[in-house]
Amino acid sequence: TNADWYTVVGGDGEYAVPAPSDPNIIYTDAQNGFIERLDKRTHLSHFVRPYMKSVESTSPADLKYRFNWTSPIAVSPHDANEVYLGSDVVFKSTDGGQSWTPISGDLTRNDKSKQPVAGGPVNHDISGAESYDTILAITLAPSDGKVIWVGTDDGRVQVTRDGGKNWTRVDSNIPGAPQWARVYQVGVSPFDPGTAYVAFDAHELDDRKPFVYKTADYGKTWTSIAAGLPQAPVVVVREDPNLRGFLIAGTEQGLFYSHDAGGHWDRLKAHFPTAPVWDLKFVADDHDLVVATHGRGFFVFDDLRPFEQWNAAVAGAEFHLFEA
Repeated sequence: TNADWYTVVGGDGEYAVPAPSDPNIIYTDAQNGFIERLDKRTHLSHFVRPYMKSVESTSPADLKYRFNWTSPIAVSPHDANEVYLGSDVVFKSTDGGQSWTPISGDLTRNDKSKQPVAGGPVNHDISGAESYDTILAITLAPSDGKVIWVGTDDGRVQVTRDGGKNWTRVDSNIPGAPQWARVYQVGVSPFDPGTAYVAFDAHELDDRKPFVYKTADYGKTWTSIAAGLPQAPVVVVREDPNLRGFLIAGTEQGLFYSHDAGGHWDRLKAHFPTAPVWDLKFVADDHDLVVATHGRGFFVFDDLRPFEQWNAAVAGAEFHLFEA
């Protein structure tokens, strides 16, 4: 019922990220990186944005830090007070947002010609939704906390292997990647911090083809794994923590899965609607998959083990008993 729900952040609401080590602590943000730290035990929240100026008062080109309408949040799996927030730089806090330190320079293209005050002549568009050259994705490698992957709304992919001391731009190594396309998510392998999956959404550039790539060497080389996917933008690809090489892709036309790290793809049906999928999260202990759609709400696939155990022999058998 409505009584089972409660508000975690105001505004339009963007990310809500419970700390893995303490689910009572939830980091949430409204538009433009207006981040708060909520403690479920007291239901008290604290506003902890690291930079006070915003597009309401300052031209985007003149802001020291630019935040996307949907600014990404990442939280350490081991420390509920270690949190990351993306603007055009990566901010890090080790005290729950009371203080912040930039651990990168500007990781975007920072094209000032694309940072004007939008709108006019009567009213300007200064909501922040028009901000550009910003970070859209921050992913902490599950197997190495010093490895952080970043994707931006202007087509940049960056990685650090030392917790932010040094960053390497790796999108220039990706063959055929569209320039200026959006990178909404970076899927990092649970087994290897140097293996990542990146999708580029170029539909706003009038290109609706799938652009999906894999690297196994921290972005030095990339391979396209888009063959077999529908002619539609792909937003997210993530790897199952219970089965190496088993991938789920979220596209504008639903879900697809691969047993061979993207070599071949099949549609994941199971009565799932043909809806845009914008994010995925595996729940390792329960073998569940949480799916966030654009327009159809959340879905949970309860127990993926039949998909994980599927192979040609199973497909050809008259009867097969799946392991629980």
